[in-house]
Amino acid sequence: MVDEANIESHGFGYDEDKTPGNKPEFAKMHHDRIYRMVEWDKNHPSVIIWSMGNEAGDGINFVQNYHWIKNRDSSRPVQYERAERGENFKEVHTDIITWMYASLDAIDKNYMGSYPERPFIWCEYAHAMGNSTGNFIDLWNYIYEHEQHQGGFIWDWVDQGLVKTDSTGTEYWAYGGDFAPEIYHNDGNFVLNGLVNADRTPHPALFEVKDVYQNVAFELQDTINFEFKVINRFFFTNLKEYDVSYEILKNGASIKIGKLEEFDVEAQNSAIFRLENLDISLDNNEYFVNFYVQTKTEENLIPKGHIIARQQFQLGTNQKNHLPETTQKLDKLKVKNTSDKITVSNKFLNVEFNRSNGTLSSYVFKGIELIKQGPKINFWRAPTDNDFGNQLQKRGKIWKEASENQKVISVEVLNKSKESVDVELIYNISAVNSTYKILYTVYSDGSILVANHFEYGGEEDIAEMPRFGNNLILPVEYDNVEWYGRGPHENYWDRKESAFVRIYEAKVKDLYFSYARPQENGNRTGNRWIKLTNENGDGLKFQGMPLISFSAHHNYISDFDPGEEKQQRHTIDIKPRELISLNIDFKQTGVGGIIVGEHAPMRNIVLNRRVMSIVT
Repeated sequence: MVDEANIESHGFGYDEDKTPGNKPEFAKMHHDRIYRMVEWDKNHPSVIIWSMGNEAGDGINFVQNYHWIKNRDSSRPVQYERAERGENFKEVHTDIITWMYASLDAIDKNYMGSYPERPFIWCEYAHAMGNSTGNFIDLWNYIYEHEQHQGGFIWDWVDQGLVKTDSTGTEYWAYGGDFAPEIYHNDGNFVLNGLVNADRTPHPALFEVKDVYQNVAFELQDTINFEFKVINRFFFTNLKEYDVSYEILKNGASIKIGKLEEFDVEAQNSAIFRLENLDISLDNNEYFVNFYVQTKTEENLIPKGHIIARQQFQLGTNQKNHLPETTQKLDKLKVKNTSDKITVSNKFLNVEFNRSNGTLSSYVFKGIELIKQGPKINFWRAPTDNDFGNQLQKRGKIWKEASENQKVISVEVLNKSKESVDVELIYNISAVNSTYKILYTVYSDGSILVANHFEYGGEEDIAEMPRFGNNLILPVEYDNVEWYGRGPHENYWDRKESAFVRIYEAKVKDLYFSYARPQENGNRTGNRWIKLTNENGDGLKFQGMPLISFSAHHNYISDFDPGEEKQQRHTIDIKPRELISLNIDFKQTGVGGIIVGEHAPMRNIVLNRRVMSIVT
């Protein structure tokens, strides 16, 4: 535990001529707070580091108090984040370098080699506000590679919200601005920074933090012989204190569970082991192995069998990049081409393309209408808190306009045969001076191959593309979701280490994560296929070629989007609709969190293909 003095005065600024930390008239005030902290908690063994404050500038008051603490208590290190930042205070007055939100590049350039006698610990990093905490594994891969870097403090643990009720008695989390007239200053939802909700139930990001922080790791050494390395990252505990088991998945389903012999591996050491007698064929199927490290006995608050570490490895792949095998021999296809629509049909199937608005307007199989609104190109997501932090809702609003305003240029039949028909739709997206094509190949068994081609022709200096994919609207009764991909909790391409690949099931409503301030949520990455069906088992299956992301809600994207300015919105503002809004994406921009609003960008030309078929 780091015990920090109640000193934070960054409202004055950090300049040496402005900060109270460098003004003699504030010397007694600084010392009083630091003195009381040390004297109050000096006998608590859990306190291992003293901190002189947070974001309070630097100056003579901190230099003097550093020496006072060292004279009073020589047993503990002292840290202060603003030390080493000033021009005139080069005298050492922090034992740890703690620059908040310092990027890995900045640490390489300004820390490594410059402070060989002092470790680096971020006093604040991985900003966890809302849908965040992306790129976390990247940070810790760096930490494990550099012994001088010893970790950091996530900002922060819990959403600071309070329960309120609306006029109907429905409870919701209230936050800054909900408790006083608008004339009084507040920081809005900036106190909702937690890895857990106000009631301590976890955000999806907490699973990622647990996964990356775990003290036991595995590495795949040899795919042919199924050889692995187990790494004990504990500093004091032998791995023989834990049970280690494995699970083999074949095409997303569990086929074998086994327990490994006890690992007698001392702290900070490793061992090589092999999995024997797996009897798997890598040529025709996709296999994963999951490792689980569990407690042998109950101890303190931790029950027996609690998983303290887990890891997944892909052993073999069968990610087919072609159509699934046809199981039904249906009638040959017919094409009817009129001035207002193109119809592709046979005895069981009727697919219509609307010429005026350029949509797949109807998809009927055996008399059942499968869609309410066909796929539409989509580049936009409801802004996350980090998006607002880096002004993406303003910088990138051109992508929102591009999603909402598309002009159809042509809807034409390119090729036709008894077994398949190609229909190409071409759009002009003037907002980004680009052309978008979607090619539907309709097969006689009712399946449709969907290929998206986006040719970007706009300016190079443009905000990152929030997402690239299709949005379509399905009937509300297709509420049963099954997917073969990452889960079960929401995950993004920069926050997915904790989301293992396997087959999962859920209701659409359970895919939604209700952040206290509504925003983008519920994404799942790395999907081989997704099914949405009704209670009779009828519905649609989407297959990636090879992988796709998806999200499904009983709400439009716009329901989660407050616009260019944050609004005082809450979970009760999201009212479920009688529909399913389904996003099938190539990718979505990461959620960031290394520095507020940092993302892995997407732009330029991309190609997205998938199969849409009927489930009966």
